[in-house]
Amino acid sequence: MVIRPLTIVDRHDWFGNSQFHSFQTRIEKRFSSGLSWLANYTFSKTIGDTGGFSGAGSAPGSPQGFQNPLNRRLEKSLDDQHQKHRFVVSYQYDLPFGRGRRWFSSWKRLPESVLGGWSIGGITVLSSGLPMGIVVLGDPANTGDVNRPNLIGNPALEESERTLDRWFDTAAIVPNAPFTYGNAGRNILDQPGRLNFDFGAFKAFELTERVGLQFRAEAFNATNTPNFGAPVTSLGDPNFGRVQSAGRPRNLQFGIKVIF
Repeated sequence: MVIRPLTIVDRHDWFGNSQFHSFQTRIEKRFSSGLSWLANYTFSKTIGDTGGFSGAGSAPGSPQGFQNPLNRRLEKSLDDQHQKHRFVVSYQYDLPFGRGRRWFSSWKRLPESVLGGWSIGGITVLSSGLPMGIVVLGDPANTGDVNRPNLIGNPALEESERTLDRWFDTAAIVPNAPFTYGNAGRNILDQPGRLNFDFGAFKAFELTERVGLQFRAEAFNATNTPNFGAPVTSLGDPNFGRVQSAGRPRNLQFGIKVIF
């Protein structure tokens, strides 16, 4: 909406609908014998008819906006934050070597300073990919809003058929005809899933009875597993269907912590 000579005036309406259903389970081992761990698994489904700020777009790979503002029922689909499977486990283990621990508790200063007082810990995350939608570059429908394409087949590929250069079947997707809406729904495909393993090793030093040091060595994405981003989902882009981004590679971090 433009009111001249003023600039553009934005209006936000809070009329989206969403539903979330899930099965959640948690298993925990409290700290004993130097070991503790916590595991969570969620199996869920989230359905909605919009997401985020639909006038400007939100999640990567999930363009927002109503294709037909007069028929919002056609927008009902998997929501942007839908994640079918998500498993997270975290743990910490005090290795049983050194003073005050199960084995070699009588170590002298030199072996104790090198080999004793170590602990390890980490967090592992496995999750399904988020949904993503397909749009058409330009505005064939001449509406000024999102244009979705027509489907002439099933664009989803089996996992064994997916490659970074062809994440979905682009031949099954064609532009909507001029002055018409496309038949593709919102969020009809899945982005790549995620596997991440963070790991740390910690060494404790006693300086005095009340003051200690902790050396920390941490590796984020320790296995250097590539977590790929969403493919290009704009029909008309020369890279349509290709994955061109990834999350951060292995990141190492070292530090000293004073405990008193």
